[in-house]
Amino acid sequence: MIQIPDKNKRFIQTNISDVLGNIYSTFNIDFLENRGNIHISPRMVLNTSSADDADFGRPFAIKRYGANIWIGAGAVLFTTGTGSSTTYPDDAITQDATSGTPTNCDADYSDMDTAFGNLYVTTSTNAVYKYTGSAWSNFTAGSSSGEVRLLEPFGNRMYMTTSVSKVISFDSSNTVATSGQYTIQVSTDTNANIITCLIAGKNKMWIGCYNATGGAGKVYEWDGSSTQATREYVLESAGVLSGVVKDDIPYFMDVEGNLLKYNGASFQIIARMKQSPRFFTLPSTSRNTRFIHPNGMTIIRNKINFLINTQLSDVGSPIPENLPSGIYEYDEQIGIYHKASLSNNKSGDTITDYGSMRISVAGPLASVYAPYTGANINGSFMAGATYFTSQSATRTGVFYDDLQDTLQKAGNFVTIKIESNNITESWQEMFIKFKKLLSSSDKIVVKYRTNDVASTEATITWSDTNTFTSTADLSAYAVGDEVEITRGVGAGKCAHITAISSNAGTYTVDLDETFTSASGTASARFQKWTKLKSITSQNIQFDRAGISQKSPWIQFKVFAIHAGKDEIESLIIRHAPNETAN
Repeated sequence: MIQIPDKNKRFIQTNISDVLGNIYSTFNIDFLENRGNIHISPRMVLNTSSADDADFGRPFAIKRYGANIWIGAGAVLFTTGTGSSTTYPDDAITQDATSGTPTNCDADYSDMDTAFGNLYVTTSTNAVYKYTGSAWSNFTAGSSSGEVRLLEPFGNRMYMTTSVSKVISFDSSNTVATSGQYTIQVSTDTNANIITCLIAGKNKMWIGCYNATGGAGKVYEWDGSSTQATREYVLESAGVLSGVVKDDIPYFMDVEGNLLKYNGASFQIIARMKQSPRFFTLPSTSRNTRFIHPNGMTIIRNKINFLINTQLSDVGSPIPENLPSGIYEYDEQIGIYHKASLSNNKSGDTITDYGSMRISVAGPLASVYAPYTGANINGSFMAGATYFTSQSATRTGVFYDDLQDTLQKAGNFVTIKIESNNITESWQEMFIKFKKLLSSSDKIVVKYRTNDVASTEATITWSDTNTFTSTADLSAYAVGDEVEITRGVGAGKCAHITAISSNAGTYTVDLDETFTSASGTASARFQKWTKLKSITSQNIQFDRAGISQKSPWIQFKVFAIHAGKDEIESLIIRHAPNETAN
């Protein structure tokens, strides 16, 4: 017998292999709700988008200031309120109309942070805006225009990046230090030291840089007052793009998708996003449009989380099945796993998708939790991005988590390749244990494969709620094969082909699942998964299915769709030797 998780109830996702650990990939998975079992994460809910307000541009920062939440989006600011009453992520978001509010922010360059009881915002020029809680004013800091201005409070000053490789600062009276004490030029070779992130601990700051010349990137340690860095750390990669401090220890995401931790002497890789050497979309040397935003890492419930656009640098290629875009979480025992994806649906909408596996541009991620004071309050963190509404159409929006966990959601996980201890194994039977399903609309689907076959990602056009057409070459696929919608209506949901035909190069495909409100175009991934069991009964706590396959390895995929606290406990596989080396 083989059991996942192992006998100690551990899930391990290494992201460096399809045979190490026990989980190969995840999508919208929560390992921490009841450690040792698997939940589908509460869905992400759209609050506001550019469809609600044309001025709602690409988000660049999300901050709780006082009782309210502020969002920098495009050229202007939005907020859940400007008063003393505590507001929450699901509250209405409106454009700030306070006199003097900035109107020349830029998502490529701007930032927002709090210090001295004030809210500060940088703009597309050298004007820095300050909000005291009742009024806006501005002052000049940094060079004239066209550069990234990141903010980070430390000690009794606010620090700001300028001139690519320099950090300046100002105090509560708007007095700016542009040279000497409280400033630092990390290098005169600016192309090799592009500052991408600025984070502060209790007694020191950390300046993360990217090397655009092909050499090694660096992280600088600084005390905030000396004119030179305290220490310089040379990295194995070309640099870092985003960072966060947890328990006074800095963590960074580097340009190769590695999570780095400071060990007291250097920065070491503690987890990886992917096993492939192929790069994510390469960093821009002059803007914050990278696969992770400078504000894209945060601490949520004592865990490091990050919002990632996992499009690889060869843009025309499909995203690998174990690299969906979205919010990832790092756990020391499990590794990095996909926690949540961004949906096109608001709280009261008919659900038409379960989260896109692709996003266009990654923005900020922020914990904005405040203690609940009423029953109709929701959300603990927020994310901003440019997201897909169809195969190619995009909007900009800000999202929050359905912390109350009342909305229907979907997700899946894939096991590693379970290898035979012999030449081949006789895979006989699969058992799955789970909590009794809570609703008649809940479902768990188990599928398997014993061969590696390259997937195909194609544009589809919905004909009705379970039929689509495509002009892509789908000749390799047949009845029973899997279709997974990666963006557009239906995103995040899996189905299987019940009929497929071709006429003059156009394929028509029928599915065994209904996709609510399916219309327009979407992207779909076609794979060779064989459905083994579909579970809908509310009266059982385990189910079984015969496999009857002989092969060197077998791999399982479990897809679940439900609302609330349904739970998957384990997979058990019964097997016996088939062909030995004796």
